[in-house]
Amino acid sequence: MKPSDSTKQERGKNGLEWAVFGLSSLLVAGVLATLIHAALTVGSDPARLEITLGEPLVSAEQIRVPVKVFNHGDVAASSIEIEVTGEIASGPQISGVTVNFIPKRASRSAWVSFSGGEIPRGLSARILGYEDL
Repeated sequence: MKPSDSTKQERGKNGLEWAVFGLSSLLVAGVLATLIHAALTVGSDPARLEITLGEPLVSAEQIRVPVKVFNHGDVAASSIEIEVTGEIASGPQISGVTVNFIPKRASRSAWVSFSGGEIPRGLSARILGYEDL
């Protein structure tokens, strides 16, 4: 055995190796702590859906209205049916849209259309139904 080999074996790890080992250990412990915390604090609040209507847009004899749905709950929702109503001179108009899926604490955007060139007044929206996942 060479003298230099025995010196390397006696010294062990250098400072850089210990620093990398310590940093790696901290990162792994942090990831594990985050995953455990997320697993233990999962809520069971059902889907709570909130609808926001945007400004109507006129294009090619259609009135399009943006619809944004936010799920404040801890459970995802699917097959969300939304009805939007408004008034024009000839009476009430109703339009609807179905949003396929909204994860917990997330939002989705959609559009509804009204025929004709008159912008409906007093737009309101409501949820007709949805499924919890």
